[in-house]
Order: sequence, then structure tokens, then C-alpha cells
Amino acid sequence: MALVSICIPAYNNVLLLIKLFDSIKAQTFKDYEIIVSDDTPDNSIKEVVQNVDFIQPLHYFHNELRLGSPGNWNAAIARASGKYIKIIHNDDWFRYPTSLATFVSMMESNPEVEFAFSGAEIRSINGETSLHWSSSQLVTALEKDPRIVFNGNFIGSPSATIYKKSTGLVFDENLKWVVDIDFYIRLLFKNRKFVYSEEPLVITYEAIDRITNSCINNKEVEIFEYFFVYDKIRRLTGLKDLGSNLMHLGNLCLRYNIKSVKEIRELNYKGHVPFYIRLLLKIKGSSKFLAKVYMRISGFFVTGH
Repeated sequence: MALVSICIPAYNNVLLLIKLFDSIKAQTFKDYEIIVSDDTPDNSIKEVVQNVDFIQPLHYFHNELRLGSPGNWNAAIARASGKYIKIIHNDDWFRYPTSLATFVSMMESNPEVEFAFSGAEIRSINGETSLHWSSSQLVTALEKDPRIVFNGNFIGSPSATIYKKSTGLVFDENLKWVVDIDFYIRLLFKNRKFVYSEEPLVITYEAIDRITNSCINNKEVEIFEYFFVYDKIRRLTGLKDLGSNLMHLGNLCLRYNIKSVKEIRELNYKGHVPFYIRLLLKIKGSSKFLAKVYMRISGFFVTGH
């Protein structure tokens, strides 16, 4: 049994998959297996897999019915046998030949942790590059309360993570936009200890057909998913409301001009709506200006500025 299962949920992007395979071949760490779960309707991915030469085990599975994101992620993970799950999307790749070795070292050197993540280089379709990394302040805040990542995904893509398969966690298939945020929070509530490397160990590519493009600035997706995850985490942890999370929900409501709880329900969310949000919407019903004042004043008590 391999120590690491490199799980690749594939969908189109043949050229980028070849680039990913090349980066895997170049890795100095060799104790891995590759799991490819293919959602592509044609045989293009299968043909690439059949023509690639790996000494390490490569297991290919084609889904008769498209599972979508994150169903296809879960399908790849379910077939993994390694101690560690290294999920990497088929339009991302390892940045260095030593990237996988570094991921494994973070875990093996800290046996008490179940999760590790790194920085990433982000490349856009127009050739621009930038680095994604987490500040020491955010990492410290994450150690204190994993719910902080709800306000903004500073951990990054699943491609920049590694975790123990023994956690038994899967990605919530009710979600597609904040599915990684939900996963990170649940995993870190199981075990608060983690390892972070600022070094950008992976390259994430902003492909044209990535799921993000259909979700970003989409009111129906963002309102439903953020409220859904908020309520899910509230019930899971049994902890008091985290003020900054409420602020995030409030800002979303103002951004999308949500006028009432009824409108939230019409966006398919059926769970708990916090009193803070109910009061915000009531104030907004009489004055948008007063609603912003309410947010500003409450924000002062939450953040101190």
C-alpha cells in the first residue's frame, strides 16, 4: 500500500492533465499511488492515462454519469488506499520536484496533526501570476477558532492541502462554492493541530471552465451556501455565534440587497437565520443607511475598529 494517494478528479483540460502528470513524474518522493476519477463525457482523459508511463500504480475510473464537483472529488478519495490524501485538481500541478516530499514531511514530522497546507502560485489564463499565502495573524486565528476561515478562504484550494484518510471526512455534495471552507472547518474541529508552510508547493491555474466562474457573484449560490455552512457549523460545534461570521453574512445580505428572511428562503435556504441577520433586514427595510450604521457599530464591537 502506498503512503500517499494522489487523487485527481478529472474533467476535460487534457493538456493541463498532461502537465500535472509530468509534475508528478518529477517528484523526488515516490511512495504514492494515483487515482483518476474522470467526469469527462468522451475518452480524451482515458487516452492520456493509457499513454502515460508510471512505475507507481495508476488507477483510472470513468463515471458513467457525471458526478460534478465535489462528487467527483469524493469518488476519487473513496478509492484511495494511502495513509494520506493528496487531492490535486487536473488543472493544477506541483511547483517543485520536492513538493510532494515536503507535504509528506509536514505530516510525518508531526504525527499528532491530521491536516497540512501550503502557499500556492496562482496563474491566470492571461499569463499573470501571483502568490497566495496566509499571514501569521490568520494562522494564529485559525489555531484559536477554525471558523475564521468562513470569512475568507485563506487556506486556499484543496490542491494545496494534504490530510489523513483516517479522518473519514468527505466533501459536502450540497455545496460547490464554499465546499472547501466547510471541509476545512469540520476537519479542524476534529483536530485543531495543523502544519502550514508558506512555501508555494503547488500551482493553481484559473482555467476558463473552472467551477468558480459559475459561482462567483452568484446571489443564489453564495447566499444559500454561506447560510447553509454557517448553520451547519453552528449545530456541529454547539458554540456561541462567532461575531465576525455574522458580520460576513450581514455584508453578503447588503451586497446582494436581500430585503427579508422570506427572500433568503426563496433562495432555497431553509435553516436557522440568526437574530443578528433578522434585525439587520428589519432595519434595512426602513433605511439602508441605518442598516450600514448598524453593521458599522456592531463591527466595532466584533473587531475593535
